[in-house]
Amino acid sequence: MVSEPFIVIIFSMVFGLLFFLPLFIENKIHTSLLAGVFFGYFFFVMLPEISSGIPDLPSEYENLEFIFVVIGFTVVLFVEKLILQKVEGNSQKRMRKLIEKEQILEDVEKNIEHMLTQEITREDLDEDALKEIAQKLIILNEQEEEFKEKISRYKKKIQYHVSKDLTRFRSYTYFIYHIFVGFILVDLLRIEFIAGIFFFIFAWFISFVLERREPRSMFSDIEIYQLELDESIKTKLFLGSGSLIGSIIAIMISTFVAVPISVVFILFSIIAGVMLLYMIREIIPEKEKGNIYYFIIGLVGFTIFVIIVELLTHFITLI
Repeated sequence: MVSEPFIVIIFSMVFGLLFFLPLFIENKIHTSLLAGVFFGYFFFVMLPEISSGIPDLPSEYENLEFIFVVIGFTVVLFVEKLILQKVEGNSQKRMRKLIEKEQILEDVEKNIEHMLTQEITREDLDEDALKEIAQKLIILNEQEEEFKEKISRYKKKIQYHVSKDLTRFRSYTYFIYHIFVGFILVDLLRIEFIAGIFFFIFAWFISFVLERREPRSMFSDIEIYQLELDESIKTKLFLGSGSLIGSIIAIMISTFVAVPISVVFILFSIIAGVMLLYMIREIIPEKEKGNIYYFIIGLVGFTIFVIIVELLTHFITLI
């Protein structure tokens, strides 16, 4: 029978409990700084760990070394995109048609206003023509207001339903993701303790980022933003327990059988793909936002930290 060292169990339980904090404490660290640190970890620690731990592939398939990273990234992205495209699909179509009609109406209004201006400036002012143009303008304004009201109703409906379904899906993925994080954490601490510590720090800070309450654009052409739906304390506690549950499962399994290293690193690769998606979607600031200097500080600072840790580890092994 196999059992985890006592130190691994203690660290796993403590780390599992620490994953509750991101659900209740707001992240104050600059996003660009986090992006630099995360990319440093992903490319200088995570990918090399996967490369060294994943089962060797035949030479003709060496370019598929990170296939499980791609799978983790793609599966979550695919399901999220499917939700965005399918939820309230008919409402989205109607709303886009209404927006097109509103734009056409605005163009017609501009033309009529131009005609009205020309008519007013004429010396031989035709009052009947002026009244007719003004009447048409009033009717068009009324139609425009009606369109705007319908567009507003569709927008609220789409925002609510898409936000509700996305929140539910992200709650499921958040919980399952943290079960895998807890499971992998125990095995990484057992296989390579320092790698396990790095993994925890990285996953922990990602959890803080995932809990940020910022409106996210979902359909830029119709100005739809994801609503942040409030979660109960019970829901938060349930979501936060994922890593702890994953750690307990890993410890229980290791009591009877050793999990093959190849399985650990396949799961590690899948989680790496999910983390990469979270980094790109949640951490990298949109368009002109963000601070490139903070990003460079985070990237260079973490790289130097990794080099120092590697040198110290190598030095300790020589003693």
